[in-house]
Amino acid sequence: MNTRKTLFGVLALLLLTGCSDASAVLSDRSTAILSVGDTTITKGDVYDRLLPAYSAPAALQHFTEVVCDKEVEVTPEMEKTAQDNLDYYKTVLGDYFEEYMASMGLDEESFLKEQIMYQQNELLPSVYVNENYTVLAEQYKPIKGTILTFESYDNANSALSALKDGSMNAQEAAHTYGSTSTGEPELITMEAGSYDPEAVAVLRSAEPDDGWTVIKSTSGTSYVLKVEEKDYEALKEEASAVFEGITQVQQDTMTWLSEKYGFKVYDIDLIRSIYADYPYLLTQKIPSSLTD
Repeated sequence: MNTRKTLFGVLALLLLTGCSDASAVLSDRSTAILSVGDTTITKGDVYDRLLPAYSAPAALQHFTEVVCDKEVEVTPEMEKTAQDNLDYYKTVLGDYFEEYMASMGLDEESFLKEQIMYQQNELLPSVYVNENYTVLAEQYKPIKGTILTFESYDNANSALSALKDGSMNAQEAAHTYGSTSTGEPELITMEAGSYDPEAVAVLRSAEPDDGWTVIKSTSGTSYVLKVEEKDYEALKEEASAVFEGITQVQQDTMTWLSEKYGFKVYDIDLIRSIYADYPYLLTQKIPSSLTD
């Protein structure tokens, strides 16, 4: 059985009232939905059995489906990728394909829908970054530069001389003098943990016209570096791609979408579950019993 789809379908029929610090209440619990012999099953019986199973991952899945449909247009390329994946499973699984799909609670239509939704979900951070780029740029301060790392300060100085007199480019100097760097320019943000803070600070204080400089950090590592670009707008395309991969930005995306679409949870147990695993989804007032 496709438990997730069943939960969404049944819960959509349940009329809930309540507040943020109490359990949700079913308005017509006593309404019978089926009977077997002397036993009658009411809406309240179904609700009490379903709610504990409607966990934080299920809520996140439901939330994601809704916002994906609203924020990310389905493209022919997405549909092709989904179909290609379905064809791949058919080829690999062969005669076992139907059994596998049944075990997953899927048919071909629902499989394709989920495959498309996964692709939409991957694009949600790009929507957030595009609409909030200026704020994110101020927060993460992207800068593009070339940094060569050396264990020997003498080698760093030799590389600096070759770079300044033009006898070598960055790649050649890195290779010749034993740097572990590629010599290619790279985008650096406040999250850059690959370099000593002193090196990044020097890079940020420099201008593109300043050329190459050398620094020996307190860790003993030496750097030869040059800033290539500091203008946020000029770096927008490249910086946006980097921002989208930052875990905090991905979580902030979900918080932003939660606020935008008024995501709200009424049942205290479900609030507790989401707060434990996905606190960034909850933009509503959180009961003090969970935060104290």
